[in-house]
Amino acid sequence: IILARLIVNMGDSMAEEVEVVFEIEQALYDGVQKICKENGTTIEEETRDFLYFCADPKNTPFLLSCADLLQI
Repeated sequence: IILARLIVNMGDSMAEEVEVVFEIEQALYDGVQKICKENGTTIEEETRDFLYFCADPKNTPFLLSCADLLQI
């Protein structure tokens, strides 16, 4: 399996920055990156925003309901 490294920088300043590394199949990365590019963004930006969304406690009920629907 060919993996792409997706590095997402979290934080508004260098002092708050944390590097998160995901390993995904290259074909998946390429497909998602194409969709992001068509919408004027990047997979790294969207992943960062998704992680912020997941970390916000007010979104927990929504995330749990999605997990229930997906039977995760």
